[in-house]
Amino acid sequence: MDKHEESGPAGTDQALSAAIVDFLNERADKKEETLLKGDKKNPGFLIQLQSLIETNLDSLTEEDKESFKNIKKAKKTKEQSTVQFQREQYQRLVELADKAAIPERDANYRKWDVARAENQEKHCPSVWLTEHCKNAHGVSFATHVAKLTHSSISKATNIYDHGDVLSERYLVTASLIEKPRDDALDDAKYSPVAKLLKLVVDGVTLAEKVLENDVAPFVLFSDNKVEIQEWMSNLKQAFLGQRKSSHTLAKQIYWPVDINDYHLLLPLKSSSMAHRLHLHFSSFFDEPSQKAREQRSKGKYSSENCVYYPNKAVVMVTSSPKAHVNVSPLNVERKGRLGLLSCAPPEWKNGVSLPIGRNSLFGYEIEKSAQEFINQLQKYLLALKINQAGIKRTRVFRHIQQLVKSIAVEVFDYVLLIQELRHDEEWLNNTKLKPSHLSLLNIFCDEKEPVNSDLMIDWQKEVAQDFGEWLNKQLRHKHLRLNLIHAGLWRDIFLPQLRSFVADMEVER
Repeated sequence: MDKHEESGPAGTDQALSAAIVDFLNERADKKEETLLKGDKKNPGFLIQLQSLIETNLDSLTEEDKESFKNIKKAKKTKEQSTVQFQREQYQRLVELADKAAIPERDANYRKWDVARAENQEKHCPSVWLTEHCKNAHGVSFATHVAKLTHSSISKATNIYDHGDVLSERYLVTASLIEKPRDDALDDAKYSPVAKLLKLVVDGVTLAEKVLENDVAPFVLFSDNKVEIQEWMSNLKQAFLGQRKSSHTLAKQIYWPVDINDYHLLLPLKSSSMAHRLHLHFSSFFDEPSQKAREQRSKGKYSSENCVYYPNKAVVMVTSSPKAHVNVSPLNVERKGRLGLLSCAPPEWKNGVSLPIGRNSLFGYEIEKSAQEFINQLQKYLLALKINQAGIKRTRVFRHIQQLVKSIAVEVFDYVLLIQELRHDEEWLNNTKLKPSHLSLLNIFCDEKEPVNSDLMIDWQKEVAQDFGEWLNKQLRHKHLRLNLIHAGLWRDIFLPQLRSFVADMEVER
């Protein structure tokens, strides 16, 4: 707001008046763009004049022909609006046509002057308001729009949900803190007056002024109080209660309430909820979300969360070019698409693969979970070989020790997962696991009977030995020659970790 304008209610009224003028000027400019440019079937005045000049190119000098080519190749600058660019183009063509004295040019000029004057007259505030305010009866502001079921539905009931959230367990329209308000239109021709009512300044909408019977935003456009009251009366039609009605193309449910008696229910889609979901779905393609997914694919950190909507469906009942414009403004923004989230219950699958049919716990399950640490250890050993560095150096040994311990943690995690399934003993009937590995799983011994400490040490050593041999195989590489000494090293690092793990399990019994 300009510093010389009033503040408070009077300043808001003046700002709303200015907003109405800007709104109408914008519509006038768009119409002028159409008049100048036109389309394939109905070329505008700019295109018509361009065609006239092309037909009479022989009347132009070589210099003017070059100017004509430059005009056709010209592009709009960033500072120019589309209508400003088209006006400039038309004026340059007029100068060329006058210079070449093309006979038909005057007819084009006259028709353009008339069309432009008529357009300006139609968008004069008093004229436009008188013409369009009477269309407000075809507008209703709603959260639930009947036309989302079928674009040809007309005069069916639309609803604005003013309800409160009864339970936070359910996501409903009332759950939305700010409900996107849609315009339920009987016809697309009512869209301009709907947009007029939604003009807002300092949080105050023109619709609120109309409901308060405050004529202040309109007094600038007419001295006739009767005319202003007629605008107000017509605009209020958008807020009068509708007669409850359905339509043959709407979804209908006959709900029995008594013998030979029923309620007719009209299920309505929530445009407000659909639009809020649409905004969430659209954010999937925002630059921050895309970067977050790139970081995730590279296994790197991102401050943004990666959000996915699995099994999302899209309903496109009102998505045709004609239909989606005719339904509602928010439907236009969504291009007639309604996104649906899957409400199917999750299919729970046990992520633990049991060691069935083999004699060792060390299988592909641990290989998969520990692969990152195995790869790191392999690369480190290759680097040591290339640089001819020994593994007995303290810093080197500690790094190797830490990687082997990380692999051991993956082994113990797998053991814990298997133990959670120890109540399911069907797979044990034909198990081929070594007794020592079964001891680690702690499913063959009676927990109440004491376990001989010597036997415990023996099976722990055997498991540690198997670990060392298994890890040697995982580290296999054409440039690495690992032998029993290396397997013994992995065993010696693993064994204390295993004993600590078993001790912890004994304490928790």
